[in-house]
Amino acid sequence: MRIGIRVIVPLLILGIAVAIFYTVPLILHSLGLKSTSTTTSVLYYVQVATYVIIGLWIVSSIADVIRIIIQNQVGNRAIAIANSLKYLGYIVVILFVLIPLGISSSTLIAESTFTGLIIGLALQPVLANFFAGLLIMLTGYIGVGDKVRIISTQIPFLPAQSPGYKYFSADFIEHGYKGTVVDIDLFYSRVILESLRELRVPNIVLLNSSILEYTSKYSEEQIFNVRVEFPLSAVDINSLEELVREELRDFNITEGPFINEQSDKDHVIVLVRLKVSINVDWRYEKSKALKKLLRLRQELINKNQQKPESQPKA
Repeated sequence: MRIGIRVIVPLLILGIAVAIFYTVPLILHSLGLKSTSTTTSVLYYVQVATYVIIGLWIVSSIADVIRIIIQNQVGNRAIAIANSLKYLGYIVVILFVLIPLGISSSTLIAESTFTGLIIGLALQPVLANFFAGLLIMLTGYIGVGDKVRIISTQIPFLPAQSPGYKYFSADFIEHGYKGTVVDIDLFYSRVILESLRELRVPNIVLLNSSILEYTSKYSEEQIFNVRVEFPLSAVDINSLEELVREELRDFNITEGPFINEQSDKDHVIVLVRLKVSINVDWRYEKSKALKKLLRLRQELINKNQQKPESQPKA
């Protein structure tokens, strides 16, 4: 179906162009413009526009075919590769259409310099995004399929301030928007957030942002913290760290356990740092570790409650 459309549309454009070639002289004649030079000039620009449109459509179709072919080999990066080839093809089409039609390279450069100056001043934000998109695609600043967090003052982000217990176990709050890059265009990029909403970021903002990469090729592991509060009345401070270590013997402990701090006069907080592979969901591992430590906490409390009360002295 899509291949048929790709073939039909250029033919339709060509048919419209041919129709225009025959109708333009009649329209100009009815308007009283009988000059041959005027008719030739109008037909010339129609010819240029037709060739450009058909050329751009062909380049776009070829880029889509290339994306489909290499999708299985390179995954999501096929989108960025196809986009790069498509925009490069656009430039080639414009050059190959204009120069053979009688526009010399010197004339093209001279006219484009003046025109570019005017357009550049008027479309400065657009051009900034255009060249930022080129830099992002060429340098690999981010890539399609990367799981990232965008940290930028130009994209307002305010984490919840209350209730305070929401961040009890967090070392720090990561500002910004976290998601997966799904497309990089020449003017803006698309990121699917964890909420499955689409965030569109102008490329110039993206290029000026700090990117927290969750799938870095330079690190195959990730570390997360687990904290649990224990009542002083139910634990032996001297053996608490060893009990926690034994409870988490099936996990990869990189640091700790430590008695991290005293939350109040009746409780202490034990901290342990665990390490997992970058491909593992650390939240699932943290959930398992927390369950074990919370069961240990409850066992110690129950054991303390079952102790017989000391007999009063006579």
